[in-house]
Amino acid sequence: LDDLQTNLENAAQQGGYESVEQMLRKDIAPGITYEDYFSYLSVYATGYSHYMYRCDTMEITDDMIEDYFEKNEEAFAKSEITKDSGKLVDVRHILIAPQGGTTGEDGKTVYSEDEWTAAEKKAQDLLDRYLAGDKTEEFFADLAELYSEDPGSKQDGGLYENVKTGDMVPEFDAWCFDESRKTGDTGLVKTTYGYHVMFYSDDEALWVSKSREAIRSEKISEFVDAAVEANPLEADYSKMMLGFKALAG
Repeated sequence: LDDLQTNLENAAQQGGYESVEQMLRKDIAPGITYEDYFSYLSVYATGYSHYMYRCDTMEITDDMIEDYFEKNEEAFAKSEITKDSGKLVDVRHILIAPQGGTTGEDGKTVYSEDEWTAAEKKAQDLLDRYLAGDKTEEFFADLAELYSEDPGSKQDGGLYENVKTGDMVPEFDAWCFDESRKTGDTGLVKTTYGYHVMFYSDDEALWVSKSREAIRSEKISEFVDAAVEANPLEADYSKMMLGFKALAG
């Protein structure tokens, strides 16, 4: 909000508008002013910040989860969720793919033994570097952001959350769901994608996760409904551009 005026002025200039208000009236609504727009964003920012605070500080106890599941056990069973349905896993990895290779007429790339060996060495060197350091999850995430070749997780520190059995390729999956696996475990896994430096972050029973998710959703809905009722909206429709305006003529 502190930079809103400057940012809008730059946007208006780049868009060829004579003023900020001309741009707002063209892009948002014919009756809007800069003060209207600033007021709207202020209310939105305040409300959203409070909403996120309530979400982040929401307390859901083990007793609440147990009670919720017992009361809704039949509904969960229809989705094949029971207390024996396994677990969800949070895992981080650093993918080191082999380099080079030969692409055949079928479009598949085949790597030589030396190329696989080079990828394995690079992956092992990264694992050794991690083990020689402070061995925290944060350090592993930093290494993943720097070195991982997996575009799906690199920017999140190599993290995949709520992984269930069958989500990943077989070798990756087998490592994650080994019965002996525990938080902080590391290792190397070879798949068709390359070598994965693995870090086991956490796990949770599926029924616990789904129950917590449902409780959280209900609590958020209750909070939002109460907030809306306590703060009735007063709208000036001349300052809005309705989505069906063009259809309505």
